[in-house]
Amino acid sequence: MLGSLSKSISFIFLLWGACLVGAETLFCPFDIREWKIGFEDQSEGEKIIELVLKDDTIINWKELFTVQIFDHVSMDGNGFLKALEEATKKELPSPKNLRFNVLDAEKNIFESSFLFSQEAKENELDNDEFNIGRILKGKTAIYYIRYSAKEQNLFNENKNNWVQRLKEAYLSDQVKDTQMGKGLIITPSKILMDGKELVFQDDYQFIEEEKMGYAMTLPKDWKIEHKKHEKEGEILTFASPDKTIHGKVILQHLKDAQAANSAPKSFFEGHQKKHAQSKIVKEGKVKNIVGQEGDYTIFEEGSKKMWMSCFSTGKRLFCLEISTTTALFNQNKNQIEDLIVNFEVQPQLIEQEIKR
Repeated sequence: MLGSLSKSISFIFLLWGACLVGAETLFCPFDIREWKIGFEDQSEGEKIIELVLKDDTIINWKELFTVQIFDHVSMDGNGFLKALEEATKKELPSPKNLRFNVLDAEKNIFESSFLFSQEAKENELDNDEFNIGRILKGKTAIYYIRYSAKEQNLFNENKNNWVQRLKEAYLSDQVKDTQMGKGLIITPSKILMDGKELVFQDDYQFIEEEKMGYAMTLPKDWKIEHKKHEKEGEILTFASPDKTIHGKVILQHLKDAQAANSAPKSFFEGHQKKHAQSKIVKEGKVKNIVGQEGDYTIFEEGSKKMWMSCFSTGKRLFCLEISTTTALFNQNKNQIEDLIVNFEVQPQLIEQEIKR
């Protein structure tokens, strides 16, 4: 469950290495607020740690601090920085959406912010993101550290302080005696913040439906249930503990792959015919965190609002329906968007199921 930039970078750099990623200790000064590990993962050749403020979550954050470690990278820090700029441009609808400025060439400190005007947005979930990052070259690995914010005013307020903190970051076999118990310290085996060890506690459940061919992320305390509906097909339903948000994933099997283009529109029209009182509030394109594009329509039905998103692949149509009350829609909107962004169609699972 990665932040948007982190996930893009993970797909861009295909790197190989030993199981132990990063052989030295990273030190970076930090602010006095309370932070926690929102996400942590390690695969062969790569490690990622994402810190969020104590009241935020990894799928609903305002500020984020990320450490990505790439093992056995042949290029130096400057070469990695140039490759990162080019790769990031390719991930965006237009190079104009990227603000990439080198702030300190010697220390490889730079700004890489995503800016979308309302007209430039390709889909509803394109959001601005402001980043200050630094590349450090270790003995065996590249360390990419960065501070991110979703709001420009918040970013501008904190920018200079984070530039200074990144300047003071360093890699070493051991942290200086005067800095022990201060700031962020990441060793090959521990993560410390102001001398206190941080341990990742995953508050989310990753649902991978192999038979249906999709995956999604939900909070751990949400209730899920599998059903089979005669008309709607195979369904997974979910609900928040307070039952203010309800949702379901519907899988429909299409006659042929050509039907996939018109299937979302037919699905939305079918819903409107079935619910005569429903009104379309908004419709357009949507894109998830791995870049898969789909269609969405927001309906208002009496005291309820429903966000319906459809993704198709081959002869399968996946429809994600999430509803809440109209009164709570604005309050729950960010969480609903995060659920949609983290919904992924997984064609490889479909291929495995077909072969069986």
